[in-house]
Amino acid sequence: MGSVLEILSGSVVALVAIYLCMRFLKTPRNLPPGPFAWPLIGSLHLIGPYPQRALLKLANQYGPLISVWFGQRLIIVATSPETAMEFVKTQDANFCSRPQQQAPTILLPHDLTFSDVTPHSKHLRKIFTMQFTTSKKVEAAQQLRADEFKHMLSTIPQEGWVNVKFHLEVLAGNVFSQLIMGKRLLQPTSHDEEVNDSTEKLKDLMTITADLDRIIGTFNPGDFIPAFKKLDLQGLGSRFKQFRSRMDTFIAKILEERLELRKNRDPKEQSREKDYLDALLDESDQKTNAIDLNVVKTMLWEIYAAGMETNIASSEWAMAEMVNSPESMRKCQEELDAVVGHERMVQESDLAKLPYVKAVVKETLRLHPPVPFLAHQCIKSCKAFGYDIKAGTSVFVNVWGMGRLEKVFPDAEKFYPDRFLPGGSNAGIDYQGQNFELLPFGTGRRICAGMPIASLMVQTVVATLMHAYNWTPPKDIELMEGLGAASLSKAVPLRAYTKARLAPHLYKY
Repeated sequence: MGSVLEILSGSVVALVAIYLCMRFLKTPRNLPPGPFAWPLIGSLHLIGPYPQRALLKLANQYGPLISVWFGQRLIIVATSPETAMEFVKTQDANFCSRPQQQAPTILLPHDLTFSDVTPHSKHLRKIFTMQFTTSKKVEAAQQLRADEFKHMLSTIPQEGWVNVKFHLEVLAGNVFSQLIMGKRLLQPTSHDEEVNDSTEKLKDLMTITADLDRIIGTFNPGDFIPAFKKLDLQGLGSRFKQFRSRMDTFIAKILEERLELRKNRDPKEQSREKDYLDALLDESDQKTNAIDLNVVKTMLWEIYAAGMETNIASSEWAMAEMVNSPESMRKCQEELDAVVGHERMVQESDLAKLPYVKAVVKETLRLHPPVPFLAHQCIKSCKAFGYDIKAGTSVFVNVWGMGRLEKVFPDAEKFYPDRFLPGGSNAGIDYQGQNFELLPFGTGRRICAGMPIASLMVQTVVATLMHAYNWTPPKDIELMEGLGAASLSKAVPLRAYTKARLAPHLYKY
């Protein structure tokens, strides 16, 4: 009996192997060059824990446009300004779709980041833009942001070791919470990790957003090998659903509180400025579109996860690179002293007169973009650079790899903000989506909707902290990306020794 089962099992395995080999080795396709693809796994064995690094290495070997099989999914990888432009500008309309992934489909259904461009998603994007990034809204929230920066400075010791990431989390958490729901939730004391009892809600929020970022970035074999998705040997599908339930439980409390407030509010009373949550609930009340409470929940989580986490990551990277570069810190502080002086703190209105600060942010985003890839998908079969791209093919623009191209950025591995200053090798290049050498926020139809607020926040973080303190790095500062997350955060949170540069009264809240 045992031998019969062994024979049957062997036969099944052999048939599957033959089928997969025939599928991969049949009629050659007119595709960009790339590594050999094995049956079932494709070239996954070459990718490793840092896909952006592995794909840059393959691009250096095969060229700026390559074909790589992730399991049974073909991915075209663009790693040059020219190849990127083809997919995100020239043929943007045909490549504005997103590759399907199991985690976002379950955790963030009907969101902006992972959903296709549809009338529904365009409407949601319009709501976000009107609430967050119009000139009127950005200006209206200026005092809110200024208060949070002042509060952050009052909690950082004027001399001593500082958990920089913790303070950036508090800052981003309070700013985004006020923009989203009109209230600040974190009230830290003057010590790094001490938080008042009333702040457990935002502590939970920070944990969930970090977990969400990690779960979405976790490698899921089912995304690349359909049979694995059906079998779900790792139980990922169940884990995703359980985590979504955890997300819903947390956000339900916020929704209940706001819905009760709206129910009991006098319709004639218009003194309270409407926030993002109000705007979404107004839409859901109309009953004339597809925005229900489930969509509201998704949109709230997307802003927290995509907005807050990437903001924190970019700000921390900027500080880590500056703390590790005394010459850049000196130049930055000289500029700040000349423009701002020592009698007050930095204001957002100063940023237009701080070209070195802007160069620091550009250099940070070049080396450490918020996400490593711009993921797109072909809608209709087409030609690109003479190659045949079939409908449904995924296209990754390796923005992390493009930032390290020596032919574009000389001495690319070095943190050198001066390259973006007038007379520098990359003067005139910006990250607004018009220069294809630098695309940390994407461009075209899929450009990051939150780019204006993200850019403003990171610039203000750099200017404020460089102006207010001198910084000394630890002996073994770590500048590697963490593993298994959607955003490219530091592997080890930044700690640095700080000493105040200004008069003590300026740090009081």
